[in-house]
Amino acid sequence: MTVPKTRVSDTSVVDFIKSITNYKQREDSIQLLDVFKEATNEPAEVWGDIGIGFGRYTMTYADGKKRNWPVIGFPRAKIT
Repeated sequence: MTVPKTRVSDTSVVDFIKSITNYKQREDSIQLLDVFKEATNEPAEVWGDIGIGFGRYTMTYADGKKRNWPVIGFPRAKIT
């Protein structure tokens, strides 16, 4: 069985946000964290290495496989 890359991580939300090197993106993430927490009343969780999600739901694919996903979230933006 393959393990999906996008799943809840053990990384703390604070550490995830601190790892964002771009000041503006880090500050935006802090503001989004507050907005999403208030809107969902759910705890924030780091999903893989791609972003922060709030709440969970189980999605069933056409082939019957089931995967957990955040109800809502925002990605870590990467500027190159």
